[in-house]
Amino acid sequence: MYNFFADINVEFIESKLGFKIPGLQVILILFVLLIVGFIINTSLGKTIFKYSERLITLLPVVKGVYGGIKQLTDTLSARSDDEDARIVLAEYPRKGIWQIGFVTKEAYAEIQKKSGRELINVLMPTSPNPTGGMLIMIPADEIIPLDMTYNEGMKYVVSGGVVTPAKRKSLKKR
Repeated sequence: MYNFFADINVEFIESKLGFKIPGLQVILILFVLLIVGFIINTSLGKTIFKYSERLITLLPVVKGVYGGIKQLTDTLSARSDDEDARIVLAEYPRKGIWQIGFVTKEAYAEIQKKSGRELINVLMPTSPNPTGGMLIMIPADEIIPLDMTYNEGMKYVVSGGVVTPAKRKSLKKR
């Protein structure tokens, strides 16, 4: 695979300038990324991105995988500003083991009727890739709501618990 950044001839640029610039290659990479980001944010860039996305969906195997992941990430990203987006703690996959989950909505009415309980749909993400995971239906009285925003919950899961939300309330000593 061709690596554009490996072929940047820093020595050539520095010889033309007449002096060395520490970290020139990093500066050039950031500059290229800035230009690419600017282009993508223009209407031309959005059009190019839209057509390249269509090309991706023409590939048989990639179409299913990309489409599913895109739909899931778009749905979860849209929920980041949603006040109803809740982060919960539930015992999963068994009692005594706790996991963070993302509430999606109440379970389908037929499922609730046949189970005889109020069930909540919770996406139990995998770490570090939260697009994978399991949808489970948990009784509403068995989940613990957390005082954590959607973005804080996502960072917590993606980082494997390394990035923790800022403390909102101090824990009382027991």
